[in-house]
Amino acid sequence: MDSRLLNVYIRLIYITTGNSTLTLHTIEYPDSSGMACQVNQHSVTLPTYNNSTCPTYINYYLGPVVGSVCDSLSVGLNEPSGTIDLSVSIHPNPAKDQFYLGYSLPGNKDGWLDITDAGGRVIIHRRLYWSNKSLLLYTTELNSGCYFVKVTSDLGATQMKCLMVLK
Repeated sequence: MDSRLLNVYIRLIYITTGNSTLTLHTIEYPDSSGMACQVNQHSVTLPTYNNSTCPTYINYYLGPVVGSVCDSLSVGLNEPSGTIDLSVSIHPNPAKDQFYLGYSLPGNKDGWLDITDAGGRVIIHRRLYWSNKSLLLYTTELNSGCYFVKVTSDLGATQMKCLMVLK
């Protein structure tokens, strides 16, 4: 085999989609920037439908590499400093036996969950991990009433929600 052709195949990146398809896309020169990388859609025809047989999902939660010249995470972000949306949600609310807490902890940093009663007494204190996006909680430790659900990231951001428990 021609060494120039071998070099192209070594550098070629194959891309699939998240749904069932009969083709793959390629990036012929991934080391080149912009249009020079030559992205070709539908360039490889498969003999059968391809449904998630190749890894396609980029891990966007890896966070920045401090000091790296390739850190593109901070480019183009217009979010004011000091405001971090933790996307806290509770479903169902009011809850009876269980509920889901949804959250998003930024910057590869973990956080904490505190559920307090109306008097400020902490009923549940639990570690939250950045790689998870939801947590199933049971109301066995909670009586009927109103509770404050506070999610705090290790970066210092806090978001609170009210939870109603009906038993």
